[in-house]
Amino acid sequence: PPSETNYPELNSKQVIPDPSKFPEWEKNMNSWGNAMINALYTISEMLAVGLGLPVQCLRMKIKNGPHLLAPTGSDLKKYGKLGTVLAGYHYDLNLLTIHGKSNFPALELWLKTTENSWFLCQKDAF
Repeated sequence: PPSETNYPELNSKQVIPDPSKFPEWEKNMNSWGNAMINALYTISEMLAVGLGLPVQCLRMKIKNGPHLLAPTGSDLKKYGKLGTVLAGYHYDLNLLTIHGKSNFPALELWLKTTENSWFLCQKDAF
């Protein structure tokens, strides 16, 4: 996070499980998170070029943003009933958002028109 900010509440403190139970957690999550942020940096540079902006323009805007890596898991034995919502409505705060691979092939999007639409991902697309 930036050393000075008008919005400190956007920079969540890291949550690290008990190292005696998950000794590799911090190293693995930092490695995965850094890989995802680097992918976003590359995408932001490609977007800037496509928009006719200086290559670093968007990258510099997201450099010290409130990046959040939130690994999730669901106990389907407990929450596996048809119709159960596992990840409810939310919005993303930043310029770009990426998700890791899901076990489910779609993402429901709500458009500005208030209509909803499904974005279907091909199984072997990634």
